[in-house]
This record gives sequence, structure tokens and C-alpha cells, in this order.
Amino acid sequence: MPPLTLPTKVFFGVGAISALILPKARVLIVRSASVADTHVQELYDVSAKAGAEYHMITKSPGEPHSADINETFSRCPKDIKAVVGIGGGSTLDFAKALALLYVSGGSIEEYEFGPATIRGALPLFLIPTTCGTGSEVTPYCVINNSKTGRKFTLSHQSLQSVQAAVDPGLLKELPAHAQLATALDAFTHCLEALLNTSGNRLIDPISEAGLQIAWKRIGHILSEKTPEEIRNDLATLSLYGGISIAHNRTGLIHTLSVAFAEYCDLPHGLLNAHLTAYALRHNLAGYDGRLAAVISRMTGKDIATDAKALEVMSDWLRKNIGSDAFAPAPTAENQEKIVRRILQDKGLPGVSHGIIDEASLNATVAEILT
Repeated sequence: MPPLTLPTKVFFGVGAISALILPKARVLIVRSASVADTHVQELYDVSAKAGAEYHMITKSPGEPHSADINETFSRCPKDIKAVVGIGGGSTLDFAKALALLYVSGGSIEEYEFGPATIRGALPLFLIPTTCGTGSEVTPYCVINNSKTGRKFTLSHQSLQSVQAAVDPGLLKELPAHAQLATALDAFTHCLEALLNTSGNRLIDPISEAGLQIAWKRIGHILSEKTPEEIRNDLATLSLYGGISIAHNRTGLIHTLSVAFAEYCDLPHGLLNAHLTAYALRHNLAGYDGRLAAVISRMTGKDIATDAKALEVMSDWLRKNIGSDAFAPAPTAENQEKIVRRILQDKGLPGVSHGIIDEASLNATVAEILT
């Protein structure tokens, strides 16, 4: 069994940004436009304390697109020695991509299928302002190819941050609907890590703790102003989700989500939630009690069968997803493209309980589109 490693030094709690130890060098700070100036000032203070110089850029809203990454990199100073990212998952991925280009060169889309090979990245210092992707502790970077529209994931140990500051207080500035979407993403990270058939079982207690937080807290996000205790738990859920997928890759839920993304105007976490029941049903015959065991530990209830576990999970998701519409365009052409995109995930059969082939996926995608 692979060892349990966490190369990122994580500072957790209110004021965690001030604990970061930046190098005495010129650093690039990549911020979301929505990040409050008070938190940026904290970074300025950290830079001054370290004797570091900084160059600040503000990432435009939306997912990271390859054209924006390449154009931004062309304008960045060339003497940068480390990259700091503060914002949501898209901003952290943008920061990772820039750090990669400083060391590995080229344009970012060249790393999707080649010919470029990742040789490394500048040291990363990441500060999440949402409670979903866990990007601050994962070796992944998700990019949209501006030419093809295809979303792709880069994976390399150099894309794992050296240090991360997880401050639950930053969630006070995150709207409730965004808290919900990102928390649902973290939930699916924990769930899929536990259902990974070739996963590192040493990580299971962390993933299970994340699911228990999700079960306890997600239902309160839209119904009330999120108090400090819940913000702490949501930040912990996100961190646990990131650690989970850093050791156990995601499965059919996330692969479906990537394939459906261009047809659905929904945040990633909400799209995951809408697709979860379909993915679980696709794999249902192969769980052999695993799903029942996982959902029993999540809920604290004794669930006897996988079918009952699917029912419990489906009911819980319907209750908590909210009113966001899920209406992908139901055309035969879309179905063919979606199935073809799922089959491009060559690692999916190795982690799934169900059969992953064209016929079974066509049936599941047709059900989703109906």
C-alpha cells in the first residue's frame, strides 16, 4: 500500500495567512478579483516580513483558460522565484499553471497530450477562499483548452504547494450559493476516494470524517447565516477532500462532470451533485456492500444494502442541491460526444466498481439526458 504523505505544510485557522513563510525573493501573487483588500494587505505584510518583493496580478472571473494563462505569463516578470495564489479553485489552478510555465516552459495546452513534459514548477504558496476544490493540497491543475473547449487535468508533484493557509474566516465573504457548490465538490471528493477500488485505504479515516461533516453541515448552508463553527467545518471538509483525492483519484462522478460541463451552466460542485446518483447507480451491481458501508459511516445509520444506500444518498442530495436547474441539451450528437469524452479517461476502469465501456456508458448518459 502506498505511504500516506502530505508534502504541504498547512496553517489552519483565522489569521493563517500571517503564518506563511515566503522566500526572500521576488514572488508573483495571483489573486481573485473578489478577494478583499484586507487579505491582500495580509499578504503584503507577510512579504515585507520575509524581505520579499512581489508582483501582483488579478485573475479575471471564470475558469482558467489556456489562452489567458499563456497571455498572462507573457506579461509576467521573468525573475519570479515563487508563486502565491489567493482565491477559489480556478485562481489556484491559474497560479499553478503559471508556476509550471516558469520552470517547464512552452504554452500550457502543450501539456494536455504532449509534446511537452512537465519538468517542475516554482514553489507554490496557496490560500483558498472557497470550501471545495482542496487544490491547496493536491498535485492537480485543471485547465480549459481555449482552442478545443476541452477541460483537462495536469498532475505533477511540483504542483502541490509548499505551504497552504486555510482560514475559515475567508468564507464569510463567500455567498451561500457558492459555499454550497464548493462544499458539494469537497463532499464528492471524499465519497469517490472511499469508493476507489484501488485506493490507499490509509486515507479512509480522513475521507470518512469529511463525509460526516458534509452530512452534518451542508443542509444548513442555504437556510441560515453560516456561523463560525460551520465555517470551520466547511474549511475542514474542503481540506479533507483535497487530501483524499491527492491520494485516491476521483471516479465516474467527476469524469461525467467533465464530460457534461460544456452543456451545463452550473458550478462544478453542483454539477457533481446532480450526477452523483447516476454514477452510483451505474456502479451499483459491483459495490458488494461497499456503498452501504460508506453511507452508513457517513450518516451514523445502519444501512443494510447498496440499493438502500443509493436511495438515502439520492434523497439527501435532492434535499440539499437547491433549485438550480440541470438541463443538458438532449441530442444524440451530445450523447455521442459525452460518451467519447468519458472513454478518454483511461484510468477510470481501474478505480470503478461498475463496467466502463461504450454500451454501459451510453445507457447511463441516455438516462441523464432523458
